[in-house]
Amino acid sequence: MLLSKDQMLGAGDLRHVRVAVPEWGGDVLVGTITADERDDFEAKVMAGARARAWLVAMTVIDPTGARLFAPEDVPKLGRKSGAAVGRIFAAAMKLNALRSRDIEDLEKNSDAGQAGGSSSASPATSGGPSTSSAG
Repeated sequence: MLLSKDQMLGAGDLRHVRVAVPEWGGDVLVGTITADERDDFEAKVMAGARARAWLVAMTVIDPTGARLFAPEDVPKLGRKSGAAVGRIFAAAMKLNALRSRDIEDLEKNSDAGQAGGSSSASPATSGGPSTSSAG
């Protein structure tokens, strides 16, 4: 069946998963990022940002779908347990169909761009994604 524009734009395609984080004594909700947010994330990684902390900040949500972390929280997340952040990062990668290779390629491009002396401003992230329950 071919989808119409209205069917595509009206599809409830944003999901979330619950991830156990024993290091922190509980669970978190990890949500889907939008296409625009993925572009923002990729731009941040290409600008030399730390991928794990940024993706966690962009995907951890409350039950209403609002993000729990603001951009200024990213350095704090970067100082948290690598195992805890890594577990959430892995779930966010899987949920958002990101591959390790994608991140590696972005980081390689980032290194090449920094060697050239150019810098680019990171785009601001938008509010939290809305979600529909998935598993």
